[in-house]
Amino acid sequence: MRKMGNAEKRFQKQSVIKQSGPIKIAECDCRGCDGISSLNLELCRRCVFSGLGVEEEVDRVTLKRSYKRIYPTSKVSKLAKRLAALKVAVWDRSSYSPKKKGEKCEACIDRRMKEMKKLWPDLLENPQNLSILNDFEEKTKPPSEKCADCTEKKFLGLIRSIKSTLNQTVCNDLSSSDYDEVLKARVQPFFVEGIWKPPEGEVELIDSYDLPKGRGKVKIYQQKEKPVPFYQL
Repeated sequence: MRKMGNAEKRFQKQSVIKQSGPIKIAECDCRGCDGISSLNLELCRRCVFSGLGVEEEVDRVTLKRSYKRIYPTSKVSKLAKRLAALKVAVWDRSSYSPKKKGEKCEACIDRRMKEMKKLWPDLLENPQNLSILNDFEEKTKPPSEKCADCTEKKFLGLIRSIKSTLNQTVCNDLSSSDYDEVLKARVQPFFVEGIWKPPEGEVELIDSYDLPKGRGKVKIYQQKEKPVPFYQL
């Protein structure tokens, strides 16, 4: 069984999986960490993705401080699970060479595994940035003509598989600084009991009005094909 890294252990120690009706929520207590606890930050992504990858899939992720930053989508969990599956492949020696291996092959596998493991923290922090793997792929050359077939089919195949998997996730919609926007994060202050997640389908604004003394604006939306309107403050 693969040993957990420090980020995974920290996340598991500080997090709990809760059931709220049909919704599974991963809540992580981030009060002991520096920063603002947002997936817009690299170190926060590394901690959440590595830790959440070894948990069951959840529908929502909450990062808890004096406020809560809530990601009301399963996409965070799905991306973490994809990264966890890819890590298994990176740590698997059979991903680098055929079953029949000689002494030179073993040394080559050790070197290439070390290189891939060194890249892994960068991928956890920026899974949306495939230039890391593109540059590595371009620089990879077989050590000899005899190794060309193995390099192409196994090692470069592994790199391309990682790129393809990440391309098929939410990653292609992300940049390093817009995770909160794309994943529709909501901030819940300590004095508010809950948040409302607007529907993802088509909606129409049917009315709006300002609250007294500049306390905010209320918008009333109508969901297409549904008679019940909803309010947004």
